[in-house]
Amino acid sequence: MGLVSGLEILAAARAGKYGVGAFNTNDLEITQAIIEAAEETRSPVIVALSEGGLKYGGDALVALVRYLAERASVPVAIHLDHGSSFASCMRAIRLGFTSVMIDMSHEDEETNIAETRRVVEAAHAVGVTVEAEIGRLGGIEEHVVVSAEEATLTKPDEALRFMQATGADYLAVAIGTSHGPNKGKGRPYIDHDRIREIAALVPAPLVMHGASGVPSALVERFRTAGGEIKDASGIHEDDVRQAVTQGIAKINTDTDLRLAFTTAVREVLRDTPKEFDPRKLLGPARDEMRRVVQTEVDVSLEKDGYILVGKVDLLLGGDGKLELLDFKTSPRPKDSPELIAAYERQLCTYAHILEQRHGKRVDRLLLYWTSEPRKADALMVLPYDLARVEEAGRHFDDAVRRIQAREFAVTTPPEPAICKECDLRMLCRSEGIITMTD
Repeated sequence: MGLVSGLEILAAARAGKYGVGAFNTNDLEITQAIIEAAEETRSPVIVALSEGGLKYGGDALVALVRYLAERASVPVAIHLDHGSSFASCMRAIRLGFTSVMIDMSHEDEETNIAETRRVVEAAHAVGVTVEAEIGRLGGIEEHVVVSAEEATLTKPDEALRFMQATGADYLAVAIGTSHGPNKGKGRPYIDHDRIREIAALVPAPLVMHGASGVPSALVERFRTAGGEIKDASGIHEDDVRQAVTQGIAKINTDTDLRLAFTTAVREVLRDTPKEFDPRKLLGPARDEMRRVVQTEVDVSLEKDGYILVGKVDLLLGGDGKLELLDFKTSPRPKDSPELIAAYERQLCTYAHILEQRHGKRVDRLLLYWTSEPRKADALMVLPYDLARVEEAGRHFDDAVRRIQAREFAVTTPPEPAICKECDLRMLCRSEGIITMTD
């Protein structure tokens, strides 16, 4: 799918009650780790660059991120993290970012609203979506330094008033998390009641900053390899899982990647002191970061463990229901029941495979038009009908039999769809069968 706006990813996440990881990058290896992990898990992802990252990598870093994002097989958004001014957001938009954050949470509410609205108006004019913040997280990240005394939790009524006044697309909320590796002693307290109260008033996707888990095993490896870090503690994965069912759609992670990168490099230098090839240092660091991203994605997406090919994902909804969610990049068809019926048949075919071959009962079929995320009917729930699933299953099984019996001719490359009705090209790839056509 490649490069998309932030809202195209996050509106679906909020509607489907799952979270999408936003990971900060500063170089090639971090970017590769993020996007490769997303592709391996068949998950959408947001690649974030802070102003510090932009200063470090310059325009070339943005071009590199765009190059990899545009060629990714999953939806990817490029996001400016904690933009400090209108000018900073405009620079990011000119460089090709598809999402920007304007962070005026340190200002009074009137100034925060005015500056956020200014960015929203300019960004929306060119199809870029906007994150804003009300309330203040504690901790340190780049130019953002907030003491415990200055940190304030987001008030639900203020959040509603702010979003109505600014038109921002998603909102960062202060609910107990903090930036950096030192999030308090023991397990940090996350105010889940506050998340629910804000989500009940604000339908937009909510954002959890400072969500790094700071895994104890990784911290211990860092220390064993010669690193020094005191009082390291992070957000418990159960709190992340619970938060995404309550309205959190974007999960920001930076510290965990920094820790993984540095730990891997330290271990290589410790174990092979004669090594001086940068690739032998950076390669293991990239692999370690990829593992961290995969873990974070698994926590936030709450997937059931079975991943379909194509643009369809099996998701575990907040009520425990299994949902087949199909992202459509085309505009929602107007007055076209035939096309909707075709989409339904495709989803029924996937449901048949899951139920008959993998023992997974699907409860809901969902279509989401990513090109129209602001519309109330962008998410469409299709009726689940067992008879339709069985009919689609018979059609698919017969087509597979004909393929195995070589009743179709092999093509090169093996790409064309055999049957548009059930999207057999993707289904055959998922079953490990060579694709053929008449």
